[in-house]
Order: sequence, then C-alpha cells, then structure tokens
Amino acid sequence: MHRAVGVVAVTLALGLLPACVKKKAEEKASAGSADGSAAVSAGPVTNVDEMLKRSFDVLGDEYFAADLDIDYVRADGTLDAAYGELTIETGKRPRPKPPKPADDPNRPVGAPEPHDNSQHEEMMVMVMAKCPHITWKNGAIDVQREASCSMFRSHMLKRPRCTIAGILAAARDAGAPQNALAKISFEVGFGDEAVQTWRFSIDDNPRDIHFRHEGKDDCEAIVEKP
Repeated sequence: MHRAVGVVAVTLALGLLPACVKKKAEEKASAGSADGSAAVSAGPVTNVDEMLKRSFDVLGDEYFAADLDIDYVRADGTLDAAYGELTIETGKRPRPKPPKPADDPNRPVGAPEPHDNSQHEEMMVMVMAKCPHITWKNGAIDVQREASCSMFRSHMLKRPRCTIAGILAAARDAGAPQNALAKISFEVGFGDEAVQTWRFSIDDNPRDIHFRHEGKDDCEAIVEKP
C-alpha cells in the first residue's frame, strides 16, 4: 500500500515538473538580467512602427527620448534581420520646480535673499540618475535599465507622428532607390512649439549611391483601435 502511494506521488511530481520549469523561466525573463537589462518582448517583432510604439511605452512619463536612430530599414517597413538595429538613448525628465519660499517678514528691506540650493540639488540628482537604453535587434528588444542618462538636452523627442511606412512612401516619391536599406533618424525642432523632423538616407559607397530626404513629423495622429 505504501509503495503504491509513493509511486503515485512521484508520478504527480514528474507531471508538475515541466510547468514549474516554465514558470521559473518566465519569472527570470520578466525580472531581467543581473546587469539591469530586461527582455520586454517575448515574441519576435520586425515592424519598425511596432518597435517604436513599444519603445515609447517603456519610457512612460519618467523618461524622454533624446536620440532615436533606425539603421537599415527595408522597403516594407521592417528592420533588416542581418544588419538592422534601432537604438534610443534617453534622459530623465526634470522634476517640477518647488515653489519659491515665502518672504521672511523679519528680513530687513534690501537684505540678501536666502540662498536657493534647489537648482544645484536637481543637477546632482540628474547626474546620478540612471536611464534606460533601448536597442532592437533580430526582432527582440533589449532595455538596459542602468544606462547613463543623456544630459544637456534642451528639447525632447516626442513619440513620432509619422509612421515609418509613410516616411518610406515619401522617400520613394522623392526618388529613393528601390529595395534598398535605409537609415532614419528624428531631430528635435527649435522652440517649444516647433515640429520635429525625420531624416532619411541611403548610402552605398562602392556603388556610388547616395540619397537624402527629410520632412516634418507633422502627420495626423494615429488613433489606435480599442
């Protein structure tokens, strides 16, 4: 009798083992690696527009994109499997400025105001801060959570309004070589209300092919389906 119970227990344990192993693997993937990196996407992603959407979702409200480079995009809007790479360097959004302290009624007229150290403290916070660095290759996203923050950026890149498919179409209309691998980057605009721009390029030195095109990132906002 005891032997039969033992056999049943072992059988049940072996049956549960694959599920336990799978659960441990999922926990490890969600937690990221020891160096602060994390694989956010489980399945392969090849469409660059989808990569951009997921990347900006990772940034949330705490960080901003400072540099956005998409290297070797195919004519169909996918990142080339052999050469393609999408990288985003980020910065940390400054904290709201604290309210100015009330004037001390006991301070004599003409006396100096108390020294405000908040700007120095904010600068130290920014220097010590860590920001995510996002890289897409081979259909997978890699987020280095403990990367250095981009400093001294007076403007922040916004989530692109124009789709990569739309940019590729505009480049084709302007005479871009067919079925070539292109590079696309985004640049901030000047002034608070300025529109950021996108830049498209194809270069092949051995074949003496060089193409440039750029435009304003002012396409109509994409409304996502519920």
